[in-house]
Amino acid sequence: DEENIRKLVIDHFYTLWFAPLSSGGSGPRSEQLMKRVLNLVDVVSELNAANAGNSLDIFEQLFSALVSVQNSGNSGSSVLRDENMTAPNTPSGGGESGEQEAQRARAKEVHRSCKQIVDCLVENVLNTEANTSSPQAYKRLVACFTTLYLLSRIKPENLVSHAETLLPYLNIRSTNASDNQIINNAARILECVVPLLHSPSNSFLISLEESLCKLIFQGGMLIVSSCISCLGSVVNRL
Repeated sequence: DEENIRKLVIDHFYTLWFAPLSSGGSGPRSEQLMKRVLNLVDVVSELNAANAGNSLDIFEQLFSALVSVQNSGNSGSSVLRDENMTAPNTPSGGGESGEQEAQRARAKEVHRSCKQIVDCLVENVLNTEANTSSPQAYKRLVACFTTLYLLSRIKPENLVSHAETLLPYLNIRSTNASDNQIINNAARILECVVPLLHSPSNSFLISLEESLCKLIFQGGMLIVSSCISCLGSVVNRL
């Protein structure tokens, strides 16, 4: 039935990209992680190339489902939980079922894997692709930002340490739709991240504000909308 199919899809999604890396797998864990990240980015890239906006929404829903824990007492609705949060109260004499416990353990593992994926994307892929001029590399760079944006919607705190790394991408010279996608996603990621920054420097916030204001005056409609939203987050921190 529909629920079993949904569970099967989520389980497969988890196994592909979020299950613990095996120490006995092919190559060191860092290589396994890079292969996993590139595979994920390539899938996002294909969805992007097909202009499959709805597919990306479904992709985000799958991410959400993996970091959510089903509460059997609330008609099947999902609740996003941080790995440090305590479990909800259970009925007296009851306790978590084996399935709920497994879901909670898997959600914690997905949180850890998301952090690893974000760090790998920013520290390895972005830094490499940004210095490569081939069309294929640039296509992957666009997909990297789309993937980071999807992850920032689910767990924005994973990108807090990378805010300053992402800032220069607001200032790239826009000559085509791919450039616009990078700028747009960078602004949307920073919108999610800025409210979570702990004591950000004034120089960072001022540089971000200047970049956003420049884009609002010069950018297209899509970029302007994202930059105005991001600017609201910045102003609240100044």
